Amino acid sequence: MLAPPPDTKDAWTSILEFVRARTKPQQFDTWFRSLRCLGLDEKAARIATPNAFYKTWMESHYLGLLREACFEVLGTEPRIEFVIEPAPSAGAPGDPALAPPGSSAMSAAARQKA
Repeated sequence: MLAPPPDTKDAWTSILEFVRARTKPQQFDTWFRSLRCLGLDEKAARIATPNAFYKTWMESHYLGLLREACFEVLGTEPRIEFVIEPAPSAGAPGDPALAPPGSSAMSAAARQKA
């Protein structure tokens, strides 16, 4: 009897663990920590990258490793699609609560208190 496929979060975690074991810590931290899995099954993996440079770099340098990791975890080699989708921010752009002291996003009153 075949084992059921792992759920997406567990599978993505296992894929990242596979990659971590085969890359240097600095490579993993630089290129893989900011990736987010948007969808994953035996046919396709949608992976969000923060910008176009990341997307191109991943396609050029790490696509093979990710395919190998997917095969190891899922037992198949899904089509891997990188999409540009910046990580959601904690607040709206220009939110004074997120601006460093002295920045133009802070109000004059807030600057006086800082």
